[in-house]
Amino acid sequence: MNNAYSLVINFLDQNNKVDYQKIKLLLANNLERGQNNFYIKANNLDYSRLSCSDKKEYYKNIIKLMPAESEFKIELNFNSLSDIKVMIDELDKIEKDFDLVIKSPSMTEETMGSYFEDYAAYLNFISSSRNFYISINTRLLSLIDSETLMEKTKKYQLIKGFVINPVYPYDLDFEKFTTFKERYNGRFKFLATADDFYFLNLNKGVKTISKHLNLLPDLFKKINIEVKNNNLDTAREYQLILNDFINTINNFGEEVALEYLLSRYLSFEFSSNKRLTKSEKLILESEFKKINNRDSANDF
Repeated sequence: MNNAYSLVINFLDQNNKVDYQKIKLLLANNLERGQNNFYIKANNLDYSRLSCSDKKEYYKNIIKLMPAESEFKIELNFNSLSDIKVMIDELDKIEKDFDLVIKSPSMTEETMGSYFEDYAAYLNFISSSRNFYISINTRLLSLIDSETLMEKTKKYQLIKGFVINPVYPYDLDFEKFTTFKERYNGRFKFLATADDFYFLNLNKGVKTISKHLNLLPDLFKKINIEVKNNNLDTAREYQLILNDFINTINNFGEEVALEYLLSRYLSFEFSSNKRLTKSEKLILESEFKKINNRDSANDF
């Protein structure tokens, strides 16, 4: 599917190092199911609390793992602006086609008045030789003038678009978002990291970054097909099934529950330090099989 990106899940081995063999299994399964768009982050689901040097090594290693036929984006995650710049310079030397994603600078009460000046200085400092996106969360969008943000960003030709990250309790104003998306549609592309809004994102032409697509590719395909065929009521029903599954995952602890299901789905050892009871595992397996219509032990 070209309207969604699978979030590359980072697993740790017994020595708390990134387990690249498990990531290879994850990538291979996505490709087998027709999914070749990927989104890479050094930190996701708290599986990976990497040091600055480990993150730099991770980015280089993960690029080597990416299949030749894949299309992917890499979100840089560093506390230091100088570390971001160093990593950008190193990645610019790699002869492989991918987009970078840079987090927008955060805003405090002290920087609220000068935010757009700081934002412009930030973009000038991190300039890259390759295309990149700006990652921004709904808290910031609720505090600043989105139109000004678009206008300030327009002059940076290498910036292709924005990645929108929902942050509780700041909901995205869909009406406002639709207005400026349509206004800047010819200039910017938009992605969102909320797979519980996959149906809404499809309707708005926004690509979704999803961790659950790794587990439920067929369900995502069904929603996509029904939206294309304008069967919106059916698409909504499938979306509700997806949302119920996401809630189940979250109720058992998103990190450990998702890792457990992926270990079963991809047939590798579940080695998380966090534990699930036998009944919790059975419930998770049952919910997964129900969605995927799996009635054979060989399927899971």
